[in-house]
Amino acid sequence: MEETKKKSRAYKLSALAFKLSVAIACLLYIIKCGRNIKPDDLKLEFIPAVLVAAFAYFLATFIMVYGWRTCQITLANKKKEFLLFAKIYFCSAPAKYLPSNIMHFAARHYQTIQAGYDHTSVAASNILENIFITISACIVICFGIISGQLTFPTDFLNQNLKPTYLIIAMVIVTTALAILSGKCLKNSSLSSTAIMIIKVLTGYIIFLFITSFIFLLIMNIAVPQDLTAIWPRIIFTYICAWTIGLITPGAPGGLGVRESAIVYLTSDILTNDQALLGALLFRLVTIGGEIIGYYYARFLK
Repeated sequence: MEETKKKSRAYKLSALAFKLSVAIACLLYIIKCGRNIKPDDLKLEFIPAVLVAAFAYFLATFIMVYGWRTCQITLANKKKEFLLFAKIYFCSAPAKYLPSNIMHFAARHYQTIQAGYDHTSVAASNILENIFITISACIVICFGIISGQLTFPTDFLNQNLKPTYLIIAMVIVTTALAILSGKCLKNSSLSSTAIMIIKVLTGYIIFLFITSFIFLLIMNIAVPQDLTAIWPRIIFTYICAWTIGLITPGAPGGLGVRESAIVYLTSDILTNDQALLGALLFRLVTIGGEIIGYYYARFLK
């Protein structure tokens, strides 16, 4: 028993050390990239744009609610109204900024059980949601690579990752995740499972593109240069960075990781301070959208 406790304590300490190292590394990179940002760069006209974008992000998040609800009611075979799921989702979303994304799922798990669902179906729906989000992102990223719109800032990455290897890796990951999702849905009929998968994947892909266009809007405001020629690159760069932030353990809401990825992936087309300013403004957009969602949920019965 004592040995088990020691192993558990060692695991927790190592996990904490890893999370802190990720956070510190991202913070140092952001500080390095943002040292040229001047107070004059933070203009008052950013405020209304951020507020409008935050409300648009809040509306887009209903697609995430729809995807999670679809997973839950398919697994549990028990339907409840959409607004109940919206309330649970928006009320639990801010919890991800405490230690990591896992707290969002923990808070949502507890509240969903209180709404009358069993532990197994709730846990499975949370897992399934993350599987489908990752598959959706893989599909979009593969499309960006194949179409030539997603490129990397160094020749080494383009030569070794872009053409074939990354696509093969994405296909392998997507296939593995699809098999796993099939196991999660083994108690559902084939037709209902297929319909559910198509609906959820389509919804998440739409969410990724809507939020990427919101990010593009913010970048157009933050960056003084004309982005017309590179806007597809910015769209797919955001989706790639968003995915990296999602799957990185120990990152509260992808905080720091997403911003670092955006700065690095656009380092050949934007200056570091321009990319970082846009990324930080978009972080305010997402936090603002989640605050709007939280207070919206508080008013729901």
